Amino acid sequence: MMTRRHGVHCPRRRRGFVLPLVIVALAASSLLALALIHEALLGARGARASLGADDAEYRAEAALGTALARWPQDSLWETGVGTRRLLSVTTAGQPVVVEWQRLHPLTLILRARSHGQAARRLDVTSRELLRAVWLEPPPFPIMAAISTAGTLHGSGGAVVSGLDQQQPNSPCGADRDTASVPDVVAAGVAAAAPQAWTAPPPWRPPPADLRLRTHGAMQALGPQIPVRHWNATPRPLPASHGWAGVILRAPSIAVTGPSSWQGLLVLDGNTTVTGALHVTGLLVVLGNLDAAAAQLTVQGAVVATDTSTGGVTLGTTGTVRYDRCAVQMALAIGARPSLAPFSLWHRMSR
Repeated sequence: MMTRRHGVHCPRRRRGFVLPLVIVALAASSLLALALIHEALLGARGARASLGADDAEYRAEAALGTALARWPQDSLWETGVGTRRLLSVTTAGQPVVVEWQRLHPLTLILRARSHGQAARRLDVTSRELLRAVWLEPPPFPIMAAISTAGTLHGSGGAVVSGLDQQQPNSPCGADRDTASVPDVVAAGVAAAAPQAWTAPPPWRPPPADLRLRTHGAMQALGPQIPVRHWNATPRPLPASHGWAGVILRAPSIAVTGPSSWQGLLVLDGNTTVTGALHVTGLLVVLGNLDAAAAQLTVQGAVVATDTSTGGVTLGTTGTVRYDRCAVQMALAIGARPSLAPFSLWHRMSR
């Protein structure tokens, strides 16, 4: 009796052990299947995210190129140093926010933010590209406060200084860097007869190609510098709003004061100035400059190409003080974006 009972109970005990094992195996198989499905879904989502990232980066790159191409038309040189300016650039039918910030008259940061979206709504990837851009200025030969191929004549208390001093009203800030230059680069310095020059500045001879280099810089000016035809009838300068550039062209140019200009002022012809004229920036004269009867004040620099005995003449109150920031702000008007000497990139993804 005992043997039969034991013989009956042994199969039941084996079946009791097999069932839990089957359940565990099924559960493990299910978990493995779920893990494989999860990995597949992650892979698919990763692929979609990669496509979205590539799309966002493409749009940001395209927006940077478009913004750089639009530089002359957008008049961004008028944006103050340190000021941020936002533009909306459309690439591939999608808007991209582009931000400009001038850190220096000829240096700026260009930032583009773009969003790429894959097949699903939540698969969105952003890209932010940051580029440092240098502006290539027209290569005017600015070697001193006054750089001329002719002779500089002065009288009375005329002052010419190449000392670059900090200016509280400078667009580069009160704590800007300074870099002084020689007072005068000229064929000579002489007193304007019959008056004596109280304190004539030291001078250095100009390079033989100063005139050629000046005309080469004129060819490099951008199209944003308007040309106005002038005449020998004395009249004030046209009004300037902010930093601007203008070329006045005539065989003989007469400017009377009170007049002022902020930026790049090119006088293409033999020029006579009377009255008060104040220039902040760069004054270029393609000829001789007679300011003997003028109260000429330049905060920046003067370049003149005349090689005759006329040269440049300053009156008793004529003052030219070198200001590197003002000169660079003026040059930025005719500058063009350049990636030299190198580019800086910074990618941010999320």
